[in-house]
Amino acid sequence: MIYLADKKSLAPAARNNHLDNLKGLLIFLVVFEHVIRMLLNSLNMPAAIIFEPVSLLINAFHMPLFIFISGYLLKSAMRRGGKFALQKSLRYLLLYLFLFLILYVLSLLESSNNQALNIFYPPLHSWYLLVFVIWIPVLYIIRKLHPAITLSAAFLLAVIFTCFSSLMGNMYISFAGTFLSLERLIIWFPFFLAGFHLPEAWLHKLMNSRLRWHSLIIAVVILGILAGAELLKPGFFYSLTPQQHMPVPLFLIYFASTALLAFAVALIAPMRRVPVLEDIGRRTLQIYFWHFPFIMVSELIDPELRLVKMLGAWGSLALFSVVLTLGLAWKPFGVPFELLKKVDVLFLKAYDAAEKLCLERIPRLRERHEKQSLPEPMPEPKAKPAQKKTQQKSKKKKGSKKRK
Repeated sequence: MIYLADKKSLAPAARNNHLDNLKGLLIFLVVFEHVIRMLLNSLNMPAAIIFEPVSLLINAFHMPLFIFISGYLLKSAMRRGGKFALQKSLRYLLLYLFLFLILYVLSLLESSNNQALNIFYPPLHSWYLLVFVIWIPVLYIIRKLHPAITLSAAFLLAVIFTCFSSLMGNMYISFAGTFLSLERLIIWFPFFLAGFHLPEAWLHKLMNSRLRWHSLIIAVVILGILAGAELLKPGFFYSLTPQQHMPVPLFLIYFASTALLAFAVALIAPMRRVPVLEDIGRRTLQIYFWHFPFIMVSELIDPELRLVKMLGAWGSLALFSVVLTLGLAWKPFGVPFELLKKVDVLFLKAYDAAEKLCLERIPRLRERHEKQSLPEPMPEPKAKPAQKKTQQKSKKKKGSKKRK
């Protein structure tokens, strides 16, 4: 049976207040951390010493947890078939190309150097959109494999990639460090897979778990020890260079502490409806899309950071992050995403038309499709022991009546 795309097929599922609140909290931390990074490039060293630990702590969990949630929310698209997975991948690809063009224009305005345009080297935060273009088709191909196999293979690949980072030398910096954002693509793929394979029943059990504070304390202690030993550096999961080569035991400690911290933050998020936080959580993609271009525009308008000097570092940092997050959640900034829904409908209709044409022209494909579309025979229900006894008694009564 060929599915015809309509608006009902693209209707959103019931919202989860806990996940919306968590996404709202995480997107604020994303904006907050990027604003910190902007200030670190302009402030003197004493102020940077204050802000850098905060940036490191946020970096330790916010994007892995975001990726984990994104994998969890992709379950419905994967269940509905391959064309819905392709539709999701196409949406991320179009968003990536649009964002790449915006960032490229802004970077030309910031500097006089003419930079080469290359879509395979994602600038700034656009890597998040590009990795999903690759992850979604890969996830659809391996979705039926046992979770233990896929998770083990993804984690092993991340460890191997980290081991070979020091052996690749300058090739690693020029190719693996930036091309398709391979570092994040490989190292954070286990979080994406874990979110996809997490059963919904487990999520409800974890929400009511008492382990939240224990995991939070353990993760903070581990990260504190690493920071005290000067082993915790910016981009410790990515942006690795041969000089920042990470031994496997240290990588395993980083990975475990990140997973614990992300788990704790996910459980601490409020489960009841929080209006402002929930509204922000429903529009995380548009906030993520627009926030860095607005940060770059603010640098163009005020390159000397006069507002920071007037309000102080912390005051300007908090004010700018809150205003930017709330402002970008405004509906007009979601217009490109509303247009993408129309593109989704057109894509699904085109997919159905192509599938119908292939079935008409290719007999073997049509026969295979007809076999797959046939309903499976329903197994006959087994009679219960009590029902068997009553059936035997009724048969005996009928037999005795006939004899009489």
